[in-house]
Amino acid sequence: FLLYQMLYNPETVVVLTTPTPAPTPTRSATSFVAEAADAYYGGMMDTALASYRQALDLDPEQPELYVAMGRILIYRGAPERALQLARHALLYDPEYPPAWALLCVAYDWLSLPQDAIAYCERAIALDPTLPEAYAYLAEAHIDSGNWFVANDTIDTALRLDENNAEVLRNYAYVLEVQGNYTAAIENYRKALQRQPFQAHLYLAIGRNQHVLGNFTQAQESYQSAVEVDPNNLVALERAGLLHLLQGDYGPAQALFQQALELDPTYGRVLGRLGSLYFQRRNYEDAIPALENAVRYEAMAARRRTAFSRAGIASS
Repeated sequence: FLLYQMLYNPETVVVLTTPTPAPTPTRSATSFVAEAADAYYGGMMDTALASYRQALDLDPEQPELYVAMGRILIYRGAPERALQLARHALLYDPEYPPAWALLCVAYDWLSLPQDAIAYCERAIALDPTLPEAYAYLAEAHIDSGNWFVANDTIDTALRLDENNAEVLRNYAYVLEVQGNYTAAIENYRKALQRQPFQAHLYLAIGRNQHVLGNFTQAQESYQSAVEVDPNNLVALERAGLLHLLQGDYGPAQALFQQALELDPTYGRVLGRLGSLYFQRRNYEDAIPALENAVRYEAMAARRRTAFSRAGIASS
């Protein structure tokens, strides 16, 4: 029929004159991983997380990607989510040492250092040469009050890789907890030299400057953290708190509200905002802010308890 129409009734044959687009290649998981790594080292954490997710959508059996995402989330104040990612990684490879190390630091940042120690020891048993595992173990020991063990453990991490940014961060933290704030700042800066654009390192520097009474320098460090990662809730909270402590209510309120736009359930910021309202005698707004702060912080405490029980059950 088609041939007949073409020969005897050519005017009835529809001819497509609009060019069709050429087929484009589908991006690979490797491409998204490279994009994520570039974004991470450039300080674009939201882009890094999105690219890692796209890579995992294409190839979910890559435990190292769950660990990379989890590390970002820990330093952005979301250790619960990092813990879930570590467990996903272990589903695909139960003997992947960095995933056990991620579990360790996630539990420690959930204020459960005793659970953290067990997971770091498992990571070290699987890979005795993994410097991050020793670094996180030192952090958990120092949070448990085991200073001598923490010092020995961080020395081992430094011997394995003294230029590793994670090792340097934890070395600085061990020094900080022991009150050596000046040396802590120095080592946080060394870590920052190896991994620029990391908001959590600016926050750590600012925290130590604050303790030393260098409020101007501390505020500059907190502000640098916000500039590097504008969606970092911890950075917004710390920068706002220092303004609040110095009576700069306008900038403090702006930072707290910026954080609550990202997460309206962030109890710590709600508490800061309630305190700000109270100091300004705005009691009508202070009461609901403080009530919500108590409610959301209680919910977070229950989540931490649930994680602790889950960790004991899976040990």
